Parts: sequence; structure tokens; C-alpha cells
Amino acid sequence: AVADAALGAAIFVPMANVKAGDMVSWAILNDGSGNVTGVSAVANNGGVTFTFSANPQDDAIISYCVAAE
Repeated sequence: AVADAALGAAIFVPMANVKAGDMVSWAILNDGSGNVTGVSAVANNGGVTFTFSANPQDDAIISYCVAAE
């Protein structure tokens, strides 16, 4: 978590078999020490980019599901 705190507000999470255009549903379970809100989650080839209102810093926890288009 400490190393991930430097990633910023947009964080790419690699996932096999995810393609651009897939649908992503997500929720923030714990807004971390950054007290963030969710802005968007966009499927790209090979993963999802989650964008928060600010850097979530440490201990943010999300739940997500990706469905093929």
C-alpha cells in the first residue's frame, strides 16, 4: 500500500482478458487516508484505469467487476 500511494489519482490495474469497451462496475469500500470519491473506471486492453477525485494515498479499498462487451 505504501508503494502504491505514489501512483496518483488515476491507477491502472492490469487484468488478463480485459478489453477496451468492456463494462466496469465498481465501488469504494474504504476511501483510504486520502478520503477520495470515485470518478471513473475505464476498461483498456489488458486492464482497467480507476480514477479517483484525488490520490487515494494509503489503505483505499475498492470492489470491482468487469463484464465483457
